[in-house]
Amino acid sequence: MSDGPAAVDPERAELAAKNRRAIAWLGLMVLAGAAWVVVSILLGTITGRYQADGIIGVILGLYISSFPARHFVDLLIYWKTEARRFPTRRSLGWWIALNAAVLLVGWLVIVFAAARFTAGSART
Repeated sequence: MSDGPAAVDPERAELAAKNRRAIAWLGLMVLAGAAWVVVSILLGTITGRYQADGIIGVILGLYISSFPARHFVDLLIYWKTEARRFPTRRSLGWWIALNAAVLLVGWLVIVFAAARFTAGSART
């Protein structure tokens, strides 16, 4: 039994707020990954050792990648309840594209950090 459209509006508002928070967090993760890469390129090394920079970068990249991975798993397992978060198929498509982009950024941070880690032994 439904109480009508008025009962749906608070639920939709709550889901929209959840989406906005998730989008903001994903954007923050992209900025953190990009900032780490830019700072490490500009300074050459952040900690003074390439191996330490590489370890920090790999951990950061894994952390960045964990959020879109969690969102994809939620969509796969809880697709019926998660589908309610998106009023249209288009918004779901943008959500998937955003998560794929953040996953790509996390992967690039991991690759860049691993390259710094392994190249560090040749520089010292």
